[in-house]
Amino acid sequence: MGRSSALCRNVRICNKYGKDRFVTACLFNVPLDEVSVDAKHGDHSHFHLFTATITLEDGFVGTGDSYTEGRGGEAISFLIQLDLAPYLAG
Repeated sequence: MGRSSALCRNVRICNKYGKDRFVTACLFNVPLDEVSVDAKHGDHSHFHLFTATITLEDGFVGTGDSYTEGRGGEAISFLIQLDLAPYLAG
């Protein structure tokens, strides 16, 4: 079994109401105990779990998550950081 790893990046957004909000996008590379084989998708040695956490100015925190089967997690994490963060901040 491989090692798990995590990459997180904080994005500070000043929303349309002038309030600072923070969006933290994290990508976790989670190894599987054994390689999973799928005729349609090939071999899978790990999966990507990604989260988006929003922290409001009053300290309220909300987190959402999803995953991929080991491909595309980096792209989704960057999409959250660069394109979706302003929408998530409100």
